[in-house]
Amino acid sequence: SEALLLELGKRAKPGATLATFSAAGSVRRALVAAGFSVEKVPGFGGKRERIQAVYPARASPEGVAAQSPDVSARAAQERILQVAVIGAGIAGAACARALARRGIRVTVFEQNAPASGASANTYGVFQPVLAAQRTHWSRWTLEGFWYLQSLGLLADVPHGRGLFQAAADPEEERRLTSALAIAGTGNFISVSEASERTGIRSPSGVYSDRAGYISPPLFVRAMLDAFKSEIVKTRVTGIETTQAENSRPPSTDQCAVIVHTQNGSREFDACVLCCGSELPDLLQDSSHSHGGLHSDAAFEIVRGQVNYLPPGSTNVRGVFLHDGYIIAGPDCTVIGGTYDRKGRLAE
Repeated sequence: SEALLLELGKRAKPGATLATFSAAGSVRRALVAAGFSVEKVPGFGGKRERIQAVYPARASPEGVAAQSPDVSARAAQERILQVAVIGAGIAGAACARALARRGIRVTVFEQNAPASGASANTYGVFQPVLAAQRTHWSRWTLEGFWYLQSLGLLADVPHGRGLFQAAADPEEERRLTSALAIAGTGNFISVSEASERTGIRSPSGVYSDRAGYISPPLFVRAMLDAFKSEIVKTRVTGIETTQAENSRPPSTDQCAVIVHTQNGSREFDACVLCCGSELPDLLQDSSHSHGGLHSDAAFEIVRGQVNYLPPGSTNVRGVFLHDGYIIAGPDCTVIGGTYDRKGRLAE
């Protein structure tokens, strides 16, 4: 499909080669649009012709590749792109890692220390949202859950596997059972098996040996260290965009982002905002002071708390979820989490 071939173009490195048994004109045109230089060569096994291609495109007989947006983006990356990430929590660190592994030079701005906000909890739960129907939220968390498994960082970060989610009533039992078919992880277990696995008297529910808990601060540090991202400790006071006149749409060469901080200003090709509850104030300051950033998005700030008890304070093994959660970590027991959508500290 055209969409698949465009994805190949986005991921191909210079010099990548491609071959296909097909010689259809639609396939050739899609490959050219994706930035490949395409040629037909003799086929094999009774096939008269087949296609082979190389990335990036050389002069193309169709003359399409030179105009391809994907090729323009790739050409822009021949000089190292520089991107600012505002915030060094889980979101900012994950973003910095994803950009850096693609050869982009990343500068992370953090007014405190990495993982000092909501990512500062000693331990946090990782699991997909179990929904009986495929919602955007459940699909997003499920993709994130499996992506975490693939990162290869868990071996270097304190974590534990084994998570039990209790079913409060028969209706929730039916919901969780339906959700398991979508999630592709976990099993519904009986009362006796749940009690044996969790270490305490439990109702029936879902048990997953892939879900569990992790140390967010150390996870953040591992992601930032993976590609040696530059971290600047300062407060960002505003963000401004600059664009050449009559530039529609803006290109990398014509549009830049200026990040204003307490210690001066720096220019980048792009900026990613990962500053959590600081985001509304940053957008407001940028709009008022620099006139370059504005958003009509509605924000809701949620405050909450967790409680830490000595290790072994409960008989729970792993992670136990019901109305809240209990994490039986090696050096502490975490109980949480309360939250208040009006922004006050939970009592």
